[in-house]
Amino acid sequence: MKAKRILSFVLAMFLLLTTINIGYAQNDTITNKDKVDFLVEKALVKGDSRGLRLSDPITREEFAAMLVRSLDKEEEAKTVLNVPSTFTDLKAGYWSNGYVNLSTALKIISGYTDRTFRPKNNVTYQEAIKMLAVAAGGTDIIAEAGENWALPYINYAAKNGILKGLSITDYKAQ
Repeated sequence: MKAKRILSFVLAMFLLLTTINIGYAQNDTITNKDKVDFLVEKALVKGDSRGLRLSDPITREEFAAMLVRSLDKEEEAKTVLNVPSTFTDLKAGYWSNGYVNLSTALKIISGYTDRTFRPKNNVTYQEAIKMLAVAAGGTDIIAEAGENWALPYINYAAKNGILKGLSITDYKAQ
């Protein structure tokens, strides 16, 4: 139960991070800077050749990687990096393939009906909340049909404190 609370806290902080501008985080309040520093210190947020890019939108593949790191399963993800993906738009050996493969095996992600993952698409709040809810134990949640597919995940996340401190009005936003 303690691990679930820690995961919920870390991931809620990550969602909060996505709503703040890095300039705000660095210059306005120590609270937001501390949150950013925590995520970087725990290596949940890693940079690329252009740095951390904290002001950029987060892609689906980046979110999958951060989620796997928060579950402390990065080594497992490395073992499936070169395993062919079930998704037609990911290649074995591509940097995010192991994270996506592991997330798929853990039933955290399922991709789209056309057998794609769309790794470069920006993650939406509802997609992120779905992944967080499943990772935090909501493995028996059944998505609704149609446009409101994420509602059961959002309700689970709200009920279990994953969304605590966040005020999201548009769950379909990036």
